Amino acid sequence: MKQTTSIRNSVLLAAIFGLGLGSGVASAAVITQVTNLGAIQTTSGLTGFTTTGANMDGMLITATYFNGSALQTLSGNWSDIGASSGGVTLASQPGGGDGNDFTLKLFGDSFNNAWNLNFDVAGRGSLRSLLFDGVPGNTVFDICGNNNQWCGGNTGTPGSANGLNFSGFSNTNIAITATYFDALAIGNASPVGDVFTKFKLDFGGNGLAQNAYQFNLDTDNAKTTIVPAVPEPASMSLLGLGLAGLGALRRRKQSV
Repeated sequence: MKQTTSIRNSVLLAAIFGLGLGSGVASAAVITQVTNLGAIQTTSGLTGFTTTGANMDGMLITATYFNGSALQTLSGNWSDIGASSGGVTLASQPGGGDGNDFTLKLFGDSFNNAWNLNFDVAGRGSLRSLLFDGVPGNTVFDICGNNNQWCGGNTGTPGSANGLNFSGFSNTNIAITATYFDALAIGNASPVGDVFTKFKLDFGGNGLAQNAYQFNLDTDNAKTTIVPAVPEPASMSLLGLGLAGLGALRRRKQSV
């Protein structure tokens, strides 16, 4: 399933989705939100609808940036830094200088508080993308949907409560694509389409300039380890038929 929407500022976002953003931040960037079921994952359930910065240990963050001459990638795992806060700090690649050139932190719960991104790569370069893999940290990303269909009375995936559509980056006007993918299913049920295990930000133009930024991204936690969903028996039967047909074709070719 795919959904796409452009959101120019938090006023428009609130008017469309009826969201209370709490301490959230306005969005001057032109944001396109996309969802893709992708490779479906599963868990036994969600722990509850409140996830803080201290509840996402292990989540993998990967940043791709342009250092002035080539693209480079930095990766690191999220860890808690307080009772309700957490973050990741990525050291510079060789030639990039010393110090904390990339930090991402969250203080408090993800529904009511903005994430804090600081990007500083040895005084140069631009951020091209930011990838969140929640699987190692049993963390998932929860949205409301383009028509607010998973907020209010219908909260979508059991245990997820209301989510948030992505917003933020009030101090830049570049185009940002926010992609939620690899949907989460509970047990053997089909995924609802409001909770995902991976999230990616792609920054348009020449990328995101060095600065400090804030954004809103709601997360939940899985009760048990997130694993790939097992294909349904019908799907396995079709796969078996396909392999059998391929084997027969090979035998016919060999006999010619």
